[in-house]
Amino acid sequence: MSPWHKCRQIAGPLVAVLMPVSMTVSLTGSLTGSLLALMPVLMLVPGHQSALACDSDTACRIGEVDRFFLPLIAASLMKDGLVGSSQPSPDALPVTPSALKPVIIKPPSQPPSQRRPSLVPVVKLLHQLETGDLVEGGTSRLIVGPTRSSARPADIIWESDRHEAVRLPPLGQLAPGSAIWQMEHLAILPAVPLWPLDGLAMPVSMRLACGACGAKGAMNHFSGTAQLEMLFDGLVIGWIDDIDLVASDGMTATGYLSFSDARSGQHVVEDRFARMFLKIGEDETNFQGSLATWMTDKKLVDGALSMVPVDRLNGIGAIAGHFSGAPCTPDCGVEN
Repeated sequence: MSPWHKCRQIAGPLVAVLMPVSMTVSLTGSLTGSLLALMPVLMLVPGHQSALACDSDTACRIGEVDRFFLPLIAASLMKDGLVGSSQPSPDALPVTPSALKPVIIKPPSQPPSQRRPSLVPVVKLLHQLETGDLVEGGTSRLIVGPTRSSARPADIIWESDRHEAVRLPPLGQLAPGSAIWQMEHLAILPAVPLWPLDGLAMPVSMRLACGACGAKGAMNHFSGTAQLEMLFDGLVIGWIDDIDLVASDGMTATGYLSFSDARSGQHVVEDRFARMFLKIGEDETNFQGSLATWMTDKKLVDGALSMVPVDRLNGIGAIAGHFSGAPCTPDCGVEN
């Protein structure tokens, strides 16, 4: 009899014995239980029967035993879930409706765009008048700052479309009873100077404050009209003629003034050695001091002046004044 037939004789009875054992192994659910269940079966196989069946063939003894037991062990382990994937297949999972609402991820909100304020050229003026005659310390000064770029102010006092009056703010007393009157003004200039090439001539409204020309040497205020003329020919030459002013008490002031600026193409025309002649009441006085004039972004001409009498013993005192021109029409000349 061949070794193969001998092994089949041994395996036949063992199958009947291992079938209930295999069922027992599948019920245990663990590898340890499977091995323990198989131990009695292995004990039942007599050693002499194995030797009689495969005593002359080592391959039969090893191969036949492995071929019989290994499939049984593997089938039992796979049935218990001890071999294979540790996670169930997605197809085997029960489908349960989710109670959660879908989450919508919105992009981060962008801050509202902030427009950078547009920059415009501006110039700041400080104007002061101290009442009293020169002997008592009365004086006047005009400080013109440099032209610089700044955000356009939201609201400029006196910067309106009124062309018939002086647009600059008037002098104001620093405190009740104070001898010092002051005005600050921020003028908005055009992006480039708009002075006409051929010059200009226009009527202007004018306002003057005299530090000691009123009754008993008090301060007095004058207002009226004049004529402004400017020429641009390498340098700037200007005049304010036909000054005709009157105060609230009926006192009059008439005269003229002249100024010049060696610089050309500037936003602000400035002369620190301007000269003026005024006849206030019955007194005629020569003055000298500072004058500045500029064209605004609305093509209007404004200006300020600060004068003191040449004769320091004169009792009239210092002068502070403002003037504003009508809209610059084509009669003003051709723009740069």
